[in-house]
Amino acid sequence: MEYYSKKTHLTKPDRFIIERLINAGFSFKYISETLARHPSTISREIKRNRHFITLRTTRGNDCALSFSCYIKHLCDDICHRLCRACEKTVCREYCKDYIPVHCSLLDQKPFVCNACPNRVKCHKGHVYYNAHIAHASYLRNLADSRRGIRVSRSEIKKLDE
Repeated sequence: MEYYSKKTHLTKPDRFIIERLINAGFSFKYISETLARHPSTISREIKRNRHFITLRTTRGNDCALSFSCYIKHLCDDICHRLCRACEKTVCREYCKDYIPVHCSLLDQKPFVCNACPNRVKCHKGHVYYNAHIAHASYLRNLADSRRGIRVSRSEIKKLDE
């Protein structure tokens, strides 16, 4: 479609609009029409700049293997409870077999938890899109890409040989 803008970079206000509309539960198509951008631009922006938050649960049973796990004694040798039921043990810190629980909703649009109705009750790791963080990341990447590689003259001569 030709109604999309030919602008190359998203601006800070664009990112705030994306965040507000994602929080309100609007589709990528609606957001893209609002910003006159292609829906894939919105999708890539959200995937590229989402940030992951590991939740600190009171118990250490946020492992994908917790229901089939029979490991004991991770916190100390005195405790005889299964670690998945122990309030002292945090599996992610002690267990070598720890696998974080993955939310299947993060594999489909909108790829973030911003508008998820279950996010308050959910004990899985959360993923959010934040306009401040996204724009700071964009500026950092822009500066890095324009800075060039850091190589001394002697290193360049070694590469030429």
